[in-house]
Amino acid sequence: MDADHALVARGARLAELPEPLRLHILTLTGSKTVALAAAVSKAFRADAFALRTTPSAVAQLLTGSYGSPGTALSVMYSVAGRLHQLEAEEQFHALATALKTRGARLVRPLTANPAEQPARWYEGAAGRGHTRVLALALEAGEPPGNAARALYLAAKHGRAGTLRLLLERGVPYTAVEQDRRQDTALKAALCFKQPACCSLLLEHGAAEGIAPEELVAAACRGEGDSGAMLQAVMGSGLWLRLPLAVRADLANTALTTLRSHDLAQHRRLADWCLGQPDGPTCCLLWAAGCSDEEAVGGALAAGADVNAFGGAALERAVSDRGSAAVVGRLLHAGVAVTGVQLNVLISRAAGVTDGAAVLAALLRFSADSGLGSVHGKAAALSAAGRCGNTAALHALLEAVPDWPAPALVEAALVAGEQAQWTAARCLLARMQPGLSADADLMGAAAAGEAGGVRAAVLQAAAAALPRAVVVSVALAVSDGSAEAAGALLEAAGWAGLVNDHVASSASPMASMLQRALASACAAGGGSSAGRVLLRHMAAAVDNLDGKCAMLEVLSRMCQGAADEAAVSDVLALLGGAWELMDEPRRARVVAVVLSWVQGKKQDVHLRGSRSALFESVNSWCLGQPGGPTCCLLWAVGQCDERTAGKALAAGADVNTLGGAALERAVRNGNNALVVQLLRARIAVTDAELSAALRAAAGSPNAISVQTVVAILRFGADTGCLWVQDDMAAALSAAADCGYAPALQALLEAAHDWPAPALAEAALVAGDKAHWAVVDCLLARMLQQPGLSPDADLLRAAAAGEAGGVRAALLQGAAAASISRRAKMVAVALAVRGGFADSVDALMAEPGCAEHLVNAECRPVLSPVLSPVLSPVLNLVGCVCRSGDEATVQALLALLDGVWDHMAQDLRDLVVDDMLRELRHRECRGCHHYLARSHCGLCSGLRRVFADWCVGRGSASFRRCLMWPEFGAQG
Repeated sequence: MDADHALVARGARLAELPEPLRLHILTLTGSKTVALAAAVSKAFRADAFALRTTPSAVAQLLTGSYGSPGTALSVMYSVAGRLHQLEAEEQFHALATALKTRGARLVRPLTANPAEQPARWYEGAAGRGHTRVLALALEAGEPPGNAARALYLAAKHGRAGTLRLLLERGVPYTAVEQDRRQDTALKAALCFKQPACCSLLLEHGAAEGIAPEELVAAACRGEGDSGAMLQAVMGSGLWLRLPLAVRADLANTALTTLRSHDLAQHRRLADWCLGQPDGPTCCLLWAAGCSDEEAVGGALAAGADVNAFGGAALERAVSDRGSAAVVGRLLHAGVAVTGVQLNVLISRAAGVTDGAAVLAALLRFSADSGLGSVHGKAAALSAAGRCGNTAALHALLEAVPDWPAPALVEAALVAGEQAQWTAARCLLARMQPGLSADADLMGAAAAGEAGGVRAAVLQAAAAALPRAVVVSVALAVSDGSAEAAGALLEAAGWAGLVNDHVASSASPMASMLQRALASACAAGGGSSAGRVLLRHMAAAVDNLDGKCAMLEVLSRMCQGAADEAAVSDVLALLGGAWELMDEPRRARVVAVVLSWVQGKKQDVHLRGSRSALFESVNSWCLGQPGGPTCCLLWAVGQCDERTAGKALAAGADVNTLGGAALERAVRNGNNALVVQLLRARIAVTDAELSAALRAAAGSPNAISVQTVVAILRFGADTGCLWVQDDMAAALSAAADCGYAPALQALLEAAHDWPAPALAEAALVAGDKAHWAVVDCLLARMLQQPGLSPDADLLRAAAAGEAGGVRAALLQGAAAASISRRAKMVAVALAVRGGFADSVDALMAEPGCAEHLVNAECRPVLSPVLSPVLSPVLNLVGCVCRSGDEATVQALLALLDGVWDHMAQDLRDLVVDDMLRELRHRECRGCHHYLARSHCGLCSGLRRVFADWCVGRGSASFRRCLMWPEFGAQG
């Protein structure tokens, strides 16, 4: 209460102040604070209400609150009007005029992206119907195209006067962005039930370019009289301008939509349509499609053309909701239909589950008129069999007493493939013995007599259709006739036909056979015929796609979540079929089940339950005959050493794997699995073991060393004759990945490595700048002098023996045996060691300097690809990162020797790379970057390189000046 008295007193004192001072205080407080104070203090509230009559005061207050008159203008309808209790159009008009006087621009240009265009300041006026405010903007020069959203808002809120003004000023009724979709003013008027605005827009042609179904959908949205809006649309002249087909679709959409919304509106619109030109015909098409007998009678009485669009009304009447009474009225009205059309209609009616009455009416009309043919009605027989419509089948069979054999057989096959066994037996009962081999086969299978089946099999062995064979087996299984099913499946090749269908088809018959297989696998489950099917399917050969029925059944069972119930069902299936499957199929089904139970690695929240389920399934598989070997095959493929160990302990036959399994385990880096396989004495050839060794040597990790050692020991124990090419490749692979321990293990495994293998490995390591590996190989070469000219050259360059380098070059020149790669690696070794004499000896070799910068090296200048094949950049990186001043001097001497042979772009690349390496190099002595001037070593390197760049010409010096640290020195 004390606080309230204080506010009231404060408001009273503020009200007593002169108006200029009071307005100044109000301006400083901000509009939101003013509104809050006005709500608390009666005296202040009265003053705030009085501001509404003073537009200049409100404009001054808004300008101070929002920073500028333009910003105040933009929020006039969104915020300011609500805070300052502005209500009448005159108040907003006066405020806009006052803000314009204070400098606000009434016309602002659009942004570059229309999708990001903010709302125009006057759009609130369109929604409120403030025509004078809109006119103020248009008279100020606002382009009509900018006011499209204002037109939309005026139509949405039913501001007819404002809408008329905008339309007269030429504002377009284009689509605008509304709730993340494009909408138009006409659709907004229809949706929000604004008839006056809808009429105005239709008079100005706003319906052009809009699909009629969109207009109908808009009129049927929202609350209100949708029928009146639809009537306004269709009665605006649009109806007569549309083609008859479009009018029919429009009427169908409108009547169908309104029927589910409001029956009274629906009846009013239907009566209106009946009075329009061609309206009865449109209503007839709609009424026939929805089987409304009363509406059909009204349309026919109003003069509807029953033959419009080629008898489309009759086609619509024969549908899922077809009515025999509607079809009868249309036929009685004299609809013109040809024999082909009648056959199509009969087929359509036969394929509808509840279409027997409609079918009977059409068959009577066919008999009375003589239209249609037996062959044309064959499709109707198949359609009835497909949907299992026995009433339609009886009607068709009674209507045509002499059906041809192919039509009956085809209908029976279609019914069987859809697992409509009642319909299939109905058709088979109509077939006489000897009608055809397929008919006799299916009839004997349906009867379940083993003798009759064997006789039919003998008769149809060469002539039966594959579809008839599969349907016959399915008939026998569905009846539970084990003898009939066995007689059919024992025929040569017929089990394969059934296996192919069950594995590849998704028909209801294939699903029924899969269920029979699954139930027959359970202990004591399934029928005797299902167990016969299981025995033959388990031993059936895979089809051409590599699929089999058992695997397909198992895969479908393993599609869901792996819980205890599902795992129990799968193990029951495996238990019933295990003894019937051969080893390859067992391995495949075990792989499917274990992978399913293991799940995805991402399912962390299921890891505990999945682990328990996996162990139970794995234990079950290990306890089956041949199961350990199947588990081992899966474990090796998944690189699961734990499961592999259990399988080996359970007696798995490791010799079924082959060398490919060992190499796969090596490539996956699973050393434990490799050791397990080697301890189990896996049967591999010398070539396969050598290939595994090569794969292990090329893995740059610590596990690969253990794998290499294990493979070498296994080879020594088994007396493996290593393939020399693979051994050399293994050495090069270890050198290529730069992992010295693996290479050392290889070198220790043999004492007589051939010279080409050592030299090639050294060159490979040099190509990748793996200097530790190069040092290891050079140490081995020192133990075997005179290996090859390449080896002698590398050894001499690394040791800094200039005489040895010259001697090796002379010897190689005489024998023409030193490669370019060896020369390049030798240059790198000499520069790396800081041996200037060796560098001079190498650069004196004809063609060596040119090869450093020739065009062949341009594509591989990046150190990532091949640092030594582009030795200029490689040496820059190596020396600038770790060398001292003497080493940098040696590098610059090398660059002096090749500078004249380098193109300008390569020169720029070298200078930039050297600048970058020196700038980011961390000094070994002071651990400061080169940019720190107080480091003596770094300053010396900067001075040396800057002096060298000055001597190389203006281009290099200018590039040097681009870097501040070097530019100061220069």
